Amino acid sequence: MNRLDQCYCERTCTMKGITYREFESWTDGCKNCTCMNASIQCEALICPPTDCPPNSAPTYVDGKCCKECQATCVFEGRTYFEGEKETIHSNSGDCILFECKDHKMQRVTKSDCPTLNCLESQQIALSNSCCKVCKGHNFCSEGHKCLENSFCRNLNNRAVCSCRDGFRALREDNAYCEDIDECAEGRHYCREN
Repeated sequence: MNRLDQCYCERTCTMKGITYREFESWTDGCKNCTCMNASIQCEALICPPTDCPPNSAPTYVDGKCCKECQATCVFEGRTYFEGEKETIHSNSGDCILFECKDHKMQRVTKSDCPTLNCLESQQIALSNSCCKVCKGHNFCSEGHKCLENSFCRNLNNRAVCSCRDGFRALREDNAYCEDIDECAEGRHYCREN
């Protein structure tokens, strides 16, 4: 037993298969975490205010928790971010697609639309494409930005992120969500144990 008393045991924490040493800190999604007394303690990340230069505005960037300044375009009174698309229809009914590039809405060369296997009454026109889709189209299958503890949900004309049950959003777009401790918040019938 004497040898065991001399042994130094380092406390560690493990999160998502990664082991952290005592007092080590890291960022996990939209949370800052620290290993304290072999227990992981996380707090929501506080994003700094964004002061963007002219012709840009704060928006979420893939893989980042906080908003960053991105280039913008103004088109028909609405602000678009770099890469966003918008359609307009001419007086003759032709669809014209524009994309925000280099602070200007630039006309996009029209591409061929896929043949749809639904009735015309079941087709939906989109605001960001000249091609229509059938009702019930799976926008989530085209890729989405839903990350930690959120899932992609299809609407009529786009995909959105929603937090899983028992989680709350850490960003307005619901891409990152954190676990709600119902006992600590007094929103559940919890007993001491």
